[in-house]
Amino acid sequence: MILGEWLLPTALILLLADERAFSRFVKFSLWYVPLMLFIIFGIFPVGLPLGGAIESAAAARALAVLYALAALGIVLAGKLRKPAA
Repeated sequence: MILGEWLLPTALILLLADERAFSRFVKFSLWYVPLMLFIIFGIFPVGLPLGGAIESAAAARALAVLYALAALGIVLAGKLRKPAA
């Protein structure tokens, strides 16, 4: 559910992408998504020194936000590099 909350904004951002930016985003996703899944399911939950733990849900939310921000950055970089015709 957490990842789905951020896939919609990511998809909406990608609607603004041109072909080159979308290709870059796909290449970025090919390494980011497996790494994100490994971090969420392989590393978390992590215990804290003073007690408590960082749960997988918190890690998933943070990584999903970074995914959406990366999509925004890739699309904006593509728009800024190419002058409007």
